[in-house]
This record gives sequence, structure tokens and C-alpha cells, in this order.
Amino acid sequence: MAPGRISVVESEDLPVSRERILDEIRAAIESMGLDPAEVDPAAHLVDDLDFDSLDWVDLAMRLEETFPIPLRELTFASLRTVRDLADRIYSALLEAQGAPA
Repeated sequence: MAPGRISVVESEDLPVSRERILDEIRAAIESMGLDPAEVDPAAHLVDDLDFDSLDWVDLAMRLEETFPIPLRELTFASLRTVRDLADRIYSALLEAQGAPA
């Protein structure tokens, strides 16, 4: 596993927590030059954070460096809030682990 990548599981029994996923999303958004204080789970990607499709690709690429799942394949339009993104990542990690989402 590459340095900085998160394993699908943090322990043998527990998937990565949603809070850890939110922390990684905040860090990725901060690295894009946005204020992480604005990134609460209810923040709307377009209305609150002014994301466009290029920002989404940038964010997806940054998060793919951390999480072992393809994110660029997700439809940007289907992800309205930071919580939607965190939930989608959480579900994908569970699926990769073989657990029901």
C-alpha cells in the first residue's frame, strides 16, 4: 500500500469510520485552497463550496490517493453534499471489504 493510503479496514472488524472519511475530505479540500472550516457534512458542494466539474475531478483524484477505490467514476451531479460524498466512499469501502453497504 502506498504511503498515506488508507486500508479498507482500520482493524480486522471495523471499516474506516465516517468521521475519518470526513477528515480526509476536509484535508483534500483544504489542499485545494478552500477553508476546511466551511466543510461541514451538510455543506453543499456546488452552492456552499462553489464546486464545478473540474473541482470534482481534482477532489476525486486527491481522495483516490488516500482511498483504494475509484471516485472519478462517480457522477458529480449525484453528490450534493459533503455527507453524500462521505457516505458514498464509506459504502464503496464496505463493498470492497465484501460487507453489505
